[in-house]
Amino acid sequence: MAIKNRNKIQPIDQNNKETARSPAVPQKKTFRSVFTHRLRSRLVNITLIVITAVLLFSGDAKTWLLQKLMLTGLFNARIDQATGQAFSKSPTKSDASYYDASDFTFQNENGQKTQLSELRGKVVFINIWATWCPPCRAELPSIAKLYLEFKDNPEVFFLLLNEDDIMDYQSGNVQAFLKKSGYTLPVYRLITTPPIFYKGTLPTTIVLDKKGRIRFKKEGAHNFSGDEFINDMAALIRE
Repeated sequence: MAIKNRNKIQPIDQNNKETARSPAVPQKKTFRSVFTHRLRSRLVNITLIVITAVLLFSGDAKTWLLQKLMLTGLFNARIDQATGQAFSKSPTKSDASYYDASDFTFQNENGQKTQLSELRGKVVFINIWATWCPPCRAELPSIAKLYLEFKDNPEVFFLLLNEDDIMDYQSGNVQAFLKKSGYTLPVYRLITTPPIFYKGTLPTTIVLDKKGRIRFKKEGAHNFSGDEFINDMAALIRE
């Protein structure tokens, strides 16, 4: 009877060589690689903190950021009721504060006083702003472009009411700021009780039709130089 050779050497499968080897031991990270990784992480965090701090405390940085965001079109203004259809009926007493702008008095750089009611028959673009207000400064380029579009039209009046300290206005600092920034804009000062449509937010923009009714009201920075807003203004002029 044949006896099996229990000590017979079995052939090694070449495909199982890798499994026959001992598992690889992960290489330990060197001190240099660990230090470099941590340093990069800290630099990223520091950079984010610096950027956040600059945006929070630097008016120029806020202005720059808002102007870049305006290029996306998200801040483009529109006069939704430019056709006048919403004013086919007389406003109710509860809606009067929305439709009719309260009368107030303002003066120009030379001290000449004018009442808002004297501007009936004109489309009036009102912007309440200040030089220290980043959103105000952010939208000034678009207002300047809008002004150049209509400044020669006798049926349009641009009323930029400045809210800087009265001494800065009277000393010419506001006008100097506009000149330095390259803006040619008329600046006025409110000398009576603030109008009912102004709640203290800067900037606040109002557009009145020729009958003195509020057709546009927005708070915060907007882009007023887009083709759509210019066309809306032109539609109000034709009414």
